Amino acid sequence: MHISKSLIYIGFFCLTILDIKGQVTSVSPFSRYGLGDLQPNFFAPGLGAGGLTQAYRHQNLINVGNPASLTALKFTTLEVGLLSNTYQQEASNGVSQFNNITNFGYLAVGIPVAKWWAFQVSLRPYAQTGYTNIFQENDPDFGLLEYRFSGNGSLAQVQWGNGFKIGKRLSVGVNSAFIWGNNAYLSDVVFLSNNFFNTRREETYLIRGLQFDFGMQYVQPLNREKGTELVLGATYDNGSALTNDINILDYTFRTNQGIAAGRDTVGRSENSGTQLLLAPRGGAGFAAQRRDKETGILAWMLSAEYTYQNWSEFSIVGSSQEFLNANRFAVGASMVPSLTLSRLRNSRSILNRIEYKAGFYTGNTYIEYEGGAIQDRGMTLGFTIPLTHKALAGEERYSRFTISTALGERGNLGSFGYRERYANVLIGISVNDKWFDKFKYR
Repeated sequence: MHISKSLIYIGFFCLTILDIKGQVTSVSPFSRYGLGDLQPNFFAPGLGAGGLTQAYRHQNLINVGNPASLTALKFTTLEVGLLSNTYQQEASNGVSQFNNITNFGYLAVGIPVAKWWAFQVSLRPYAQTGYTNIFQENDPDFGLLEYRFSGNGSLAQVQWGNGFKIGKRLSVGVNSAFIWGNNAYLSDVVFLSNNFFNTRREETYLIRGLQFDFGMQYVQPLNREKGTELVLGATYDNGSALTNDINILDYTFRTNQGIAAGRDTVGRSENSGTQLLLAPRGGAGFAAQRRDKETGILAWMLSAEYTYQNWSEFSIVGSSQEFLNANRFAVGASMVPSLTLSRLRNSRSILNRIEYKAGFYTGNTYIEYEGGAIQDRGMTLGFTIPLTHKALAGEERYSRFTISTALGERGNLGSFGYRERYANVLIGISVNDKWFDKFKYR
């Protein structure tokens, strides 16, 4: 087995950013709902083309969203990514602010063990929580009151995905993930116009458990001479039961120089081993594409998919939140000019060897307001730049740098009273190496 220096260098770089729990992970009020802001189920190359996963297959890149796609891997692949989120947050009262936060995105290794079997192991965030909401009201009995709600925490996942090829065209796969982490929430009532003690509730959720999802892909050749094909894909997750330890503490407090000093404990409860039911989800999509006959790399691709998640079945003990079923429709495309246009075949210009990606998405989130769902929509752009390519006898190596962005918005200033415009930038590096091949003399 041969490991290139590039793999070692990137692995060392990953160790410097793996401290997920030590980061401030979110600055969005939307992370107040459910388990927090759910993180992307795709890597930087997938984000650029609309965040597609259902029918996406690539011989050099890992698709964690559909485990059946792993059978397309030709090389051992290491991928690492960094995610930066920039928000313009506006309220209907005219208040507006910008926020930015950068976090660890993902770390994954994919290995094609045999022609019929490949697997991946990945570490990435699952959900992130970070918000502070404050509002005031005049009460006829207690005077001016200030309500403060805040939350912080994150959930991470280690995933093991396996893809199996059945015959020449059909692939199936299964992902198994261990999810763990904690979320902490504070709810304060502060009496601003009298000398009453303020009240606070602290809630802590310690969550862990296994999640499973399944996928399939079917590849139908359209024109073998040109290398065109149609890929059909689908995924399904019946919902998993996680374990949740809940600790709740109610007490009164005074504020001294901005620091809350506890006075009297009003109540305490501990509820260990409660069940948390994740929302079932599924999706389906297709991709029309052409592979380069010499390299097998995608020359161009056009894809669309629809995904849904039944959040009405989500359940967590101690929470009174109710959610709507969520859905998402996405379209994406990609093209490498030097592999698509014959006149550019021998071009040495880096601009002709970049994989250009674009897409858009629209859908309803699981957050309900005044009988309707909060929408999330946007457009994506991405560029995958080849860095190195070595192909010697018994040895093949590739490396790529990808930068992708999603520009979108969710919420509205009308009925909801809050709008969030965002620019999510996902930067990824992928390194490919040929393993499990006997070396030839050269």
